Amino acid sequence: MKLMHPALSSPIEFEENTVVTWVIENIPLFAECVLALTHQIDQGMPGAFVLSKNSSECLMHKTMLLVRDPAGIDLNTDKRLVNGMLAQIKSVAIHDAYAETSAIESQILSYAYRLFDAIDYPLSLSKSIDAAALMKCFGLEIEQGETLLERCSSLMRAAQAFMRTAVVVFVGLKAYLTPEALTLLYQDAFTQKLHLLLLEPTTRPRLAAERVIITDPDLCEIRYP
Repeated sequence: MKLMHPALSSPIEFEENTVVTWVIENIPLFAECVLALTHQIDQGMPGAFVLSKNSSECLMHKTMLLVRDPAGIDLNTDKRLVNGMLAQIKSVAIHDAYAETSAIESQILSYAYRLFDAIDYPLSLSKSIDAAALMKCFGLEIEQGETLLERCSSLMRAAQAFMRTAVVVFVGLKAYLTPEALTLLYQDAFTQKLHLLLLEPTTRPRLAAERVIITDPDLCEIRYP
């Protein structure tokens, strides 16, 4: 896969077992890129970035996940993740566990009407039971861990499982994780066959698995290796 932006001399190429770190030291450009990624990934709007695979353009909002605030990761408040999870549960209930779903629905309806009989007012149910909504009633949550590293790893796994994400973009992640923690996160991504792009405002030590692109304050570009 390749990601292109007018500020780059050539596309960012995503390869297996490699993390791309794009350091943008020009503050206006850094802000512009984060805003463009927000519009294109989170809102599905057109913008300056173009993601492609085998010369065909990909829909960024269906292929990428943007993490603007690593410290604020909460999988259970991310609507795209939660909706993806609930859609999978509903699909399993309808297609893979239809008999069990029908039996449980019948029992719940019988229970509900017994309750209604004890109330001195006519009541009815207007909808069939939604398996995903039923799980929410029991406090369904995505497990995400406690440390920042655990939450980042959980986010990547959940994004791939529930949204079929291929590329995860972290903004400013190196300010939060040690080199040792980053290395563990990279290995987790490699195991999942996920591509990682780190967008950083300042240069920090390069790790072994990283390919680094630096756009300096004067918009000159340097690439390592």
